[in-house]
Amino acid sequence: MRIERPPYFADIIRDIRSNSPVWHCIVQREGSSNVILWFQEPTEDEARQSATRELETLRQEDLIKAGQLPLILNPGA
Repeated sequence: MRIERPPYFADIIRDIRSNSPVWHCIVQREGSSNVILWFQEPTEDEARQSATRELETLRQEDLIKAGQLPLILNPGA
């Protein structure tokens, strides 16, 4: 399964070699073979949720760097 949030994407793959269910999530930037993040979750749903959250974080960081999104230093204030 692939989740896309240009310019990033996450591939979610079930590890069939493991005795207990493990879902790998690999996050990359389009056009690059570098892995930005690689993590595991016990369920497909958790992997999908984590990947979506990480992709949105990466996009927000890009917008902040480009000056298109205000930087919030203390979100709880």
